[in-house]
Amino acid sequence: MSSKVISFRFSDAEIQALEAFQTEEDGDSLNQTAARLLRSILGTSPPMSTGVDMDKLVEEKIAVAVGSLQAKLELVEERLGKLNA
Repeated sequence: MSSKVISFRFSDAEIQALEAFQTEEDGDSLNQTAARLLRSILGTSPPMSTGVDMDKLVEEKIAVAVGSLQAKLELVEERLGKLNA
C-alpha cells in the first residue's frame, strides 16, 4: 500500500482548535492529532474519544468573550456618565 504526504496551513484559531483535540497518544504532535482526526472522519480508523467536552469548551469561550464585552460596556457607560455630568 502506498502513501502520500499531504501538507496544508492552519490559521492560529484552527491550530488552537486542533490543540483542543490532542490526546496523550498524540503527544505534542499536532500532525498526529490532525492525522488521527482525519482518519476517524474518513472511516479508515475506529472512532476515538477526543477526551474533549465540547459543550464545556464552547461555554468557556463564550464566558471569556462575554466577560471582555462586559468590561468594555462598563467602560463606555462610565465615560458616558462623565460626559453627561
